[in-house]
Amino acid sequence: MGASVKVTLEIHADLPGGATDELVRTVTENAATLKFENFGFEEA
Repeated sequence: MGASVKVTLEIHADLPGGATDELVRTVTENAATLKFENFGFEEA
């Protein structure tokens, strides 16, 4: 029908103690499995 659809998901989490290596690995693996693009961690 000529439609164009874009879905955007943005997640923010505050981790006062920072992200452990295990958490980073788990989130990265899950994001890759779900075929997310442009995922990662940013420092505030």
